[in-house]
Amino acid sequence: MKVWPLAIRTVGAFSVMLSLWGTYFQVFALQREIRHPAFIPQAPYFRAVFFTMTALDIIFLAAMACIGVSLIRLQRRAALIYSIFVVALVAFVFVPSAAWPIRDSLGRSIAAAGGIGNVGLGPFLFFPVAFVYPLVSVVTVNLAQYKIEKSRENVDKPFGP
Repeated sequence: MKVWPLAIRTVGAFSVMLSLWGTYFQVFALQREIRHPAFIPQAPYFRAVFFTMTALDIIFLAAMACIGVSLIRLQRRAALIYSIFVVALVAFVFVPSAAWPIRDSLGRSIAAAGGIGNVGLGPFLFFPVAFVYPLVSVVTVNLAQYKIEKSRENVDKPFGP
């Protein structure tokens, strides 16, 4: 069936598009912080945390764009790699929030930088509804990959008993 490769390619195209959109947001957040540095006395590590989150976001966005291209090209391991990166992406959003309760300035710095530090990942996570796209795309890619592999097995089987 031609619908399954199309489904994988569609998710790949959306991944590339959302990566570019996220990069656009991330560049503006980075420019804003460079031009008008935030000074928050209660969060003295804000800038270090912000630049660390920004660097990690750029790595995630570049990886998702490359994986999107792999999905468009229908490479065999692209679905698995995509699934792993989406899970890592969602974990990356939630793990820093575990540091917020730290009662020192580091926890407050992480909380303060979390809002704008991960702005580049927003299109992946919140378009069109929060966390729906990652879930739907991973299910779609894995189901399509399974169907494609199943059809390849059926084609490779010899006729007869």
